[in-house]
Amino acid sequence: MKTLIQRVPFGEGRFEPMRAVHFVEADQEFEVEFDSGAVGLLSNAKLRRANKLPSVPTPVDSIWIDGETKAGFFVRYADGTTAEASWELVMENPPS
Repeated sequence: MKTLIQRVPFGEGRFEPMRAVHFVEADQEFEVEFDSGAVGLLSNAKLRRANKLPSVPTPVDSIWIDGETKAGFFVRYADGTTAEASWELVMENPPS
């Protein structure tokens, strides 16, 4: 039997750092822009669920990208809680 999955060795992708993160309040989503210009979306509800925070809507106070790796970001809410999105939107490009 022939499989349809093409096997590719690990470690041949290129990591792409985050350039900016914006909160779109109307959609309750975080818009993440990568260095290539590609954009990814992450819902606020999903981020709060992943960080085991209450699902009560809380205004976003501040957002900052991890300065060392640029592979994730942090969100501080108005009630003082903090959420981390460290590997939610890691983007790897195929090797050139």
